[in-house]
Amino acid sequence: MKNTILLSSFLLIYPLALGTSFLYAIYGFFWKKKLTVADGYLAGGIISIGLAEISHLISGYLGWSFSACIRLLSVLFVVAAALLVFMAILSWLIRVKIKGRNRKNQREKERRQYLTSAEYIVSLLWTLLFVACVARILVNSDFSLYKDLTPELTSTFLSTDRLFTVNPTTGGEYLVGAPSRFRILCLPTLYGALCSWFQIEVSVLSFRIMPVVILGVACVAYYTLARAFWPDSRLHRMVFQIVILVLFLVSDTCEGQAGFLLFHQGFSPQTIRIAVLLPFSLSLLQRKRYELLLLPVLAETCLVWTGYGVGWCFLTTALWIAVKAFSKIFAGKKGGES
Repeated sequence: MKNTILLSSFLLIYPLALGTSFLYAIYGFFWKKKLTVADGYLAGGIISIGLAEISHLISGYLGWSFSACIRLLSVLFVVAAALLVFMAILSWLIRVKIKGRNRKNQREKERRQYLTSAEYIVSLLWTLLFVACVARILVNSDFSLYKDLTPELTSTFLSTDRLFTVNPTTGGEYLVGAPSRFRILCLPTLYGALCSWFQIEVSVLSFRIMPVVILGVACVAYYTLARAFWPDSRLHRMVFQIVILVLFLVSDTCEGQAGFLLFHQGFSPQTIRIAVLLPFSLSLLQRKRYELLLLPVLAETCLVWTGYGVGWCFLTTALWIAVKAFSKIFAGKKGGES
């Protein structure tokens, strides 16, 4: 129980500190760029995936053991956090101290508005639905529905202390080696590192902890999407999130849907893609923060076996940009005719 609490605290604090420092180092007062702490948390999680990918690729290329890979990842986590925090502090000094800006009113604070009776009711309903989703994950015992090899790969890495030398489905060594596109997927490495750091069993991490964590991260991702659509209406954002949770519960029995993946394969990279990366990409597109779209696109490439790196996030971004371009061209022609 103690290790579970420590792991949960780490998964909450580290990505938040990493991502907000990253956004502050780039933008300074990033809340003026239509970005929030929720965006920082998601960015921090994606950066953590990127660090795991770097450690995974270096260890695989050099033939290191998995324990050496975990040590390298530990160093990368510490160095990245220290570097981004330093850059954020330096950015603050440049913007506030050197440029002589007013220190008191940097953030444009919205007036604090108390929740209305309708918002209280909607908040309570959202809480009940979220608890119901968590309960659905925790009571699930049908492990036959899990069709992803991430837990098996994680267990194999930890038991053999090697990366992709033993086929988890047969227990024997690969005769011709694992496919190169398969070998670059880093989620088993990240899960293995978490199990090693916090002394958590792979089954507990995969089937209990990570599905709940990813459900919470999915809610954060859909919050950014709701805020992109309704930046000035808190009630609309709450109702939207309630609809999302209801859709999760309703699609529990629909294989391949977001709800099914969250409740039965919450640890899998496909779940992270459909429940976190896609809504985050859409929110960035809606707010025209195109420079940050590289984060979900690259994260999907590191997690999911895509076609030459062209995944759903990339296709969604390309389709969005194409529709915007055609609409501008059509509007220009229509204006010229008039």
